[in-house]
Amino acid sequence: MCGIVAYVGKMHAQDIIIQGLQKLEYRGYDSSGICVFNNNKLNVAKKQGKLVNLINHLAENTIQGNIGIGHTRWATHGVPSDINAHPHISNNKTIAVVHNGIIENYQDLKSKLIDKGFEFSSTTDTEVVANLVEYYYSGNLLTAVQQALQEIQGAYAFVFMDSNNPNTLVVAKKDSPLLIGIKDNDFFIASDHSAIAEYSNELYYLHDYEIALITSKDNNGSINFFKKDNNNYIEIKKDSEIVQFNFQETSKNGYSHFMLKEIEEQPQILQSLLNLYTTKDNNIIFDNSEDLQNLIQNVEKIYITACGTAYFAGLCLANFLQYFDSTVQIVCEVASELLNKNYHYDANTLLIVISQSGETADSIKVIKKLKEKNVKVLSFVNTDKSSIARESNFVIYSHAGIEVAVASTKAFSAQVITTYLFAMYYLKKCNKISTLDYNSIIRNLTEVPSHCAKILLQKQHIEKIALKIYQAPNMFFIGKGLDFIIAQEASLKMKEISYIHSEAIASGELKHGYIALIQNNFPVVAIINDKTIVKKSLSSIQETLVRGAFNITLIQQDMLDENLQQDLGSEIIFTPNTHYLLGVFSSIVPLQLLSYFVSKHKGNDIDKPRNLAKSVTVE
Repeated sequence: MCGIVAYVGKMHAQDIIIQGLQKLEYRGYDSSGICVFNNNKLNVAKKQGKLVNLINHLAENTIQGNIGIGHTRWATHGVPSDINAHPHISNNKTIAVVHNGIIENYQDLKSKLIDKGFEFSSTTDTEVVANLVEYYYSGNLLTAVQQALQEIQGAYAFVFMDSNNPNTLVVAKKDSPLLIGIKDNDFFIASDHSAIAEYSNELYYLHDYEIALITSKDNNGSINFFKKDNNNYIEIKKDSEIVQFNFQETSKNGYSHFMLKEIEEQPQILQSLLNLYTTKDNNIIFDNSEDLQNLIQNVEKIYITACGTAYFAGLCLANFLQYFDSTVQIVCEVASELLNKNYHYDANTLLIVISQSGETADSIKVIKKLKEKNVKVLSFVNTDKSSIARESNFVIYSHAGIEVAVASTKAFSAQVITTYLFAMYYLKKCNKISTLDYNSIIRNLTEVPSHCAKILLQKQHIEKIALKIYQAPNMFFIGKGLDFIIAQEASLKMKEISYIHSEAIASGELKHGYIALIQNNFPVVAIINDKTIVKKSLSSIQETLVRGAFNITLIQQDMLDENLQQDLGSEIIFTPNTHYLLGVFSSIVPLQLLSYFVSKHKGNDIDKPRNLAKSVTVE
């Protein structure tokens, strides 16, 4: 959530910062702002709304200068407004700061500063930080920041400027990502590499409780790192890393929206993951497999945690494991709930964490809590060098590439297939799956990319269905077992980008209250992948049809004879035949498309839905 870009060097800071914020706007677009040092003072421009508002303002009010900080905001403390936008400036106009995260004790700090005579213009927690640093400031920005951090509780990625030292930035990190790129004695700071990739691929990744002092003067630059040691900060050495970046992933390549592009990338991504993690003789391979084998030995309990779409990938994994293994206790909880549950953990517990960004705050909290209880941690992340990857005992990368659209599509499919491949590896190594079942699943997995490609050929059919329901205020997605999990993810997609109030319901629960909402033309999407319960699923569909529902059914091609087709209702989307456990792939793609086309015809901003941000780095 939120995006930070900062620069100090020889070039025009405003241009670099704005270009970087454009790359990060999908992480927050309630407001944006910039601060550049010029004419011996900190010059600030801030605008509510999308970044284009700030760009238009700066077109007529350019700020020249070679050092600056910028921010695009997803509001936490304080409503979206010009005043609450970052950067924030201290009372005496000496200190400027941008911030990702939440300061938990800001009210206490604010009261203290008010007693000292400080005044506040915003309702944010971040303005408190600017004034707290001013309170400790006596000519040395680094020292003032170090003293302020001793009092600050919560998550943060900070970049500070000081009008008395116009060639210096101080950055600090705890529980929120921040990195520094360097090139030709210029320094580029960002919360995500994509913002500065065109300028630098030599990066320093800050870890928790680290501070960097960056200075650039007379074509010479320096960077010094410090880490908290008890109540002091000691200087440390850090090595930079060379990180390659695929610029094609941040381009629409002719598509009208990133979401559609990312939906259509799924067959290729799924095929690449199968090529990466499987061999021609049907074995599953991961780097450092000996470490993974040690991790899964003697596992008695598996806890799976994630947030949002990744949580539904976790439910798919739990369902897959439980299908074959009844000897191990398997629990899947959203991370914010797992934090408050009093489960019993020990050295025979495996925690599986799934995250696209690898920076999800609640999931990181779970990892830290359970590691204290000697729990082993396996993570599935899409982002290299992320916090979750660093905190885990073993990492399996989902390699979906950069996902720009806020609503996740390709990352979900990549998470499901990588977790399934791990599940097959685990089941085989622990002798919990027969050779016949193993080979059957692997054979069906190899067909998944082509199945998804076939579904994409039905785009026109799905758009016609979308035209029939896009004006509906409410709708249901229903299913049983794995299909109910698919329904939950599909319902989330519909809510996220169309703003239709959508609910996912286990089919058997319809008659326990939910059916009271159904009336004429109420859209109900039914998902059927399990051929053992087709007739029960059709009964649920009939319950909605007789009450006037407009029914859309997803069903595998071989599950339906002509006599039953009339029972499916208004519209049918046929999906390729596959093993029940793998129906998630060929079912979720058409439902992603359905959400996309509904949103398109409503005229919504599909890639940047209201009130949302891509990476949730606050609790």
